Amino acid sequence: MSYLKILKTLVTFSSENNQYIALNTDYIKTFLFIIAAIFPVVLIFKDSLVHYRKLLITILFVHLVLLFIVTFKLHHLLRDKLNIPNTITYIIGAIPFVVLFFKHKSELVIKETYLFLISVMFLAVAVIIDLVSDGKILEIPDNDTIEEIFRIAGAVLWLMFNFLLYSRLKKI
Repeated sequence: MSYLKILKTLVTFSSENNQYIALNTDYIKTFLFIIAAIFPVVLIFKDSLVHYRKLLITILFVHLVLLFIVTFKLHHLLRDKLNIPNTITYIIGAIPFVVLFFKHKSELVIKETYLFLISVMFLAVAVIIDLVSDGKILEIPDNDTIEEIFRIAGAVLWLMFNFLLYSRLKKI
């Protein structure tokens, strides 16, 4: 049994038509993003972290973007109901990540920055796979499964980034 088949059975289940549906991964991603959001929420109420409030608010806004796009599939809704291409939704959704990186990178230590960047890279690979497979630019076998694996990896690293940030700032 190939690794891809093993991963497919872990992150998906089979429907009556023998198509793979990534419903279980939505629960996993939602759980990871909500747990990750708890850390900045706890920190935002700490009086000694006044200088980090803008950073924490930006991180919470990124959490909202992640929940709306990755978990609630806002890009599908906008594409199907309003005929807005996924590319536009993803570009607009990337703006908070860019703001977080360029505006607040001086407030992050190197390990946090690396986790942030690697998390964003995994999420970006998932987006690229989504765009090229939905646009029929490339035929990628099991593209939905591969896409979900990259999204979950990005969510795990996003959780680790938030925990590392929390661990450092709670001592202040």
